[in-house]
Amino acid sequence: MRYLSIFLVFFSFQSIAQVDRVGDFSVLEGNWQGGRLSFTAQYTRMTASGLIQRDSTVFNGQNLDTSESLVPTSDVMTPQQAGLLVALCPQIGGTLEEIDLPVGTTATCRVSGEALDELSSKNSFNGINIEATTKFLNDVQADTIWIGPFPVLAVAQMTLQGSLLKLTNYNWN
Repeated sequence: MRYLSIFLVFFSFQSIAQVDRVGDFSVLEGNWQGGRLSFTAQYTRMTASGLIQRDSTVFNGQNLDTSESLVPTSDVMTPQQAGLLVALCPQIGGTLEEIDLPVGTTATCRVSGEALDELSSKNSFNGINIEATTKFLNDVQADTIWIGPFPVLAVAQMTLQGSLLKLTNYNWN
């Protein structure tokens, strides 16, 4: 019975942590191919097996794509995990760099295309699940990214076919 109580307490904390992440979002924006591109990633609701992540891409005010995917509990990005990715920057093949964003100046980890390829072959790095981030980077074919202490994808800015998209808005619950 004691083990069941410990399990229930642990499970309750995990569920509370999931609920706390609902509403977390990041918005990346920039000029791209003669127009304005905006990408939003947000945790929208909790299910029995994780959080639903909604990704929306808008170009010149027109919705290009909206999709939803299940993010298992162990894969949900937390403030601690996003900060740890920046702190471990050299170990993932990146360079520590302070950048100015519309949301303020922040420490980031600049990661090149070659290091992105290496990262994309891994699902986890030092116990942090990075599958959602690497999947996103592969989907959009980013040239370079700056990993930062931000929600959902941990991306502060990225170059996409020579254009720079920067984090313009975010929310940690």
